[in-house]
Amino acid sequence: LAYSGLLTSMTLYMRTTLEMSASSAAMVISIWTGLCYLTPLMSAYLADARWGRAKTLIVSQYVFFVGMFCIAMSTYFGTAYVEAAHSLFWLGMLVVSVGFGGFKPTLSPLGADQFNAKFKRTEEQKQIAKEKRSSFFGWLYWANQLGGIIAASVIAYICQNINISIGWSLSSIALLFAISSFYSAKNYFICVPPEKSILIDVLRVLYASCKLRCKGQKAPPLHQQQQHYTASPNKISHPPDIDECVALNVSGSSSDAEHERVVAQTSPSKQASLVSQDSDFINVGPAEPSILDWSKQSYGGAFADRRVEDIKCAMHVLPALMPFPVAYIIYTNLLTLVYSQGCQMNVHMGTGFIFPISSLSLISTITIIIFVPFTEKILYPFMNSRAFCCNVTPLRKMGMAFTNAILAMLISGITEIVRKSSYVQQFDASEMESPCGGNLPVSDMNILWQGPPVFFFGMSR
Repeated sequence: LAYSGLLTSMTLYMRTTLEMSASSAAMVISIWTGLCYLTPLMSAYLADARWGRAKTLIVSQYVFFVGMFCIAMSTYFGTAYVEAAHSLFWLGMLVVSVGFGGFKPTLSPLGADQFNAKFKRTEEQKQIAKEKRSSFFGWLYWANQLGGIIAASVIAYICQNINISIGWSLSSIALLFAISSFYSAKNYFICVPPEKSILIDVLRVLYASCKLRCKGQKAPPLHQQQQHYTASPNKISHPPDIDECVALNVSGSSSDAEHERVVAQTSPSKQASLVSQDSDFINVGPAEPSILDWSKQSYGGAFADRRVEDIKCAMHVLPALMPFPVAYIIYTNLLTLVYSQGCQMNVHMGTGFIFPISSLSLISTITIIIFVPFTEKILYPFMNSRAFCCNVTPLRKMGMAFTNAILAMLISGITEIVRKSSYVQQFDASEMESPCGGNLPVSDMNILWQGPPVFFFGMSR
């Protein structure tokens, strides 16, 4: 709620109080949101290797609140202290990006630890933990969306129609309440002690491989007994060369040394049995050797074979992740350029109610809440049935998401062309005041015409 309340009204604040242009506000918000999603790399390292998840989460929450407090307080300064107010605002923005970056990557893993069967004493507790673990992520997602709904409706309305200082102060108070609730229950949490960061191992393996490549080293020869397994469509690949409980991670995450011990003790006949019992895995012959294999302990390297194989799998996934920056560029437009477009549209609903521009994201949030269960429970099962010719795979889901994003941007562009055309009546500042101020010209086109592109944004997400 705190982050969404700040983000949804950020364009309005920059266009009115800071008197930024639409392009400048879009650029600043894009850079800031990008920074918010880069700082989790640092906090993830602290959570995995230094402080642990619980301590990292608590510290980041305090940092987050300090940033929110600075931003809220900067809006109370009068016109005589404009420079001090702006300095405090930008300082708060920087602090929030650090605090939010520490909060985002640690909350979900810490919650998952509470349902890890490894830490339960009785078999009944273990079974309950397995069943409730997936439900936790569902409830967490819905709680996030609930906070987004409150931010896009209540906080957005207060910021635009009453006072932005009050709106952002309420967001800060809500964050303080959340921190107090979390801290009061910290003694009841299952806290996994920090071990080591996978990120450091990835960087070390890649660095060692690059050095070998620069020296002209080639991939190692293929072992005769090495087998390569791949998953059938719609399934996640996982080589079934280890004990079943370790492969499925039922008993909790095991160390690399323990994994290697289990692999060594697993007979070829048992491996074949596991393959025959699970039709998701198909033996497709030997794996392609890689320069990364030199880092394996079996080749004289410093890293467990399992860790290197995990890194290789992650590298293979990278091409599928390359379109995601483009998708986030489109999503950022919802929070910047689309809001700026709303500043020059008719926000009067005819009954004296002024529609908050920031509430446009409410359409996207409601779309997610409705269509996530619809697609998972009805649409995708129907498409996977024999009555339909197209099976739904993760890549096809990504394709549908990008298609919806393209439709959203096309409709938004057409809306802007129509808004500026002679077919729509145009008003100057004396005839109709823009909610963003600044003597902006306003068209008679209702802001609800932005509903369709925002809907497709939600479908894309």
